[in-house]
Amino acid sequence: MVKQNIFLKPLTSHRRLGRSAENLALWFLRQRGWFLLCRNWHSRYGELDCVVQHLASNTIAFVEVKALRRETHHRVEEAVSYAKQQKMAKCANLWRLQHGIWEAYYRFDVIGIVMQSRKMPRIRYIPNAFSSDHFLY
Repeated sequence: MVKQNIFLKPLTSHRRLGRSAENLALWFLRQRGWFLLCRNWHSRYGELDCVVQHLASNTIAFVEVKALRRETHHRVEEAVSYAKQQKMAKCANLWRLQHGIWEAYYRFDVIGIVMQSRKMPRIRYIPNAFSSDHFLY
């Protein structure tokens, strides 16, 4: 008999969709010269989906990945609310403090991925999607 870890949540269809979208987003970023520093980093303020670095430009991006099951009339960046932006900024400050990487250009990116069944996923990448007063630049 296999014991189940009671602390791990089962992967619901919503969580599987999110995980698949994050995997696709990382593939997309790697194709453009980004390297993964951290994935699903948690703090008391929330979570950073991906933290990536582009060595050529000395840039670190905190990336929010939004997975959608169908096209909507809203833009991807509209799916990241002002409150979410502030939480990401606070998380980013803590991440930067914990990792001690100060000599870099920082930004917040958003990747929206529409994953409809029997269709190729559509990726919308918005570099430097927002800035925040809560982030210590």
